Amino acid sequence: MIDRVLKTECTGCGACGSVCPVSAITYVPEELSNTWFPQIDYDTCIRCQKCEDACPALHDYTPSAETTAYAAYAADGKTQLQASSGGVFPALAQEVLSRGGAVFGGAWVDGEVRHVCVEAPEELWKLSGSKYVQSKVQDAFIRAKALLDSGQLVYFSGTPCQIAGLLRFLQKPYDNLITQDLVCHGVPVPWLWKAYKAFLEEQHRSTLTDISFKDKRSGTWYQYYVTARFENGETYSVPFTKDPYMQLYLSDVCLRPACYNCKYKGQTRQSDITLADFWGVERVVPEMKHTKGVSLLLLHSEKGHDLFESVRSKLKAAPVSDIAKALERNPAALRPSPKPASYEAFWADAENLPFPALAQKYGAPHFKKSLPAKVRSLAGGILRKIGIRK
Repeated sequence: MIDRVLKTECTGCGACGSVCPVSAITYVPEELSNTWFPQIDYDTCIRCQKCEDACPALHDYTPSAETTAYAAYAADGKTQLQASSGGVFPALAQEVLSRGGAVFGGAWVDGEVRHVCVEAPEELWKLSGSKYVQSKVQDAFIRAKALLDSGQLVYFSGTPCQIAGLLRFLQKPYDNLITQDLVCHGVPVPWLWKAYKAFLEEQHRSTLTDISFKDKRSGTWYQYYVTARFENGETYSVPFTKDPYMQLYLSDVCLRPACYNCKYKGQTRQSDITLADFWGVERVVPEMKHTKGVSLLLLHSEKGHDLFESVRSKLKAAPVSDIAKALERNPAALRPSPKPASYEAFWADAENLPFPALAQKYGAPHFKKSLPAKVRSLAGGILRKIGIRK
């Protein structure tokens, strides 16, 4: 059964719980990190082994035989500026919706990220923007299968391990399914978001209503801001290099354990499409350099190619002949984030140090700058308040 999967292997993709015919699997968070893992109710379990069949951690996968690449960004400058990178995802998703299809992706719901289904263009904004929080798939796999079985076109976006989980859950190919993954740095454990959210709400004495981890308010993607808004009308906005959440996330000290051993790396994938920031585009396709952002688009299948060609008139795009060079500035595409030597020390301190102090001590080395005085002066009772500090 699924209980033989190690915590260092489980990605939390949700396939096992989705496939269980008697709902014997729930996801239980660990005490400190809040990372959720499957738990079996053995009194309910019928030993059908469907959870094992659906688990991508227990099975190898076959990547695409060939990949082609493009540098691309939305021809509409407003879409490009509002997007995390070049604005390619909105164009692809809009095309699927125009064909009567459905688009699945991560959206903010009640203070957490969940996979939802969008079938109306006016709701597509929910899926846009980078969300550096692991999405809860919940019933998204089940709903996607129902739509696929009815003949509806489905575009499913997610992390590579979520795409792997979906494909294992489905157990058969669908011509009307288009899968899109991304270059993933790794997902942070839920503790990071919980502590950060409490920190911001304490600082502003109000409930968080909206957050953007990649706000291009500077007018360029070379200087992202983390921008949060609150019920009382206040706004928090700092360059991402000075934000404690991003400092800790990019230091790799609090990723999900399986992320350090991620097997979904490489320029060939099992998805139809991969999207990424095209850092270093000026070295590979100089004419595509743009201050508002450029996407790297990897196409792994005929379905991926066909969808791209159908929206090409809405994009400025150029082929990339040297994919290896295009990925040089995106190492997360090719190998997992390494587990830092400070990993154990971080978790020992996480129970006792205030959130800003943790970021100051363990933040990514190239972000080692003093946090704003207003942040440093915040009292350290936040972790105790939310139950993750004794």
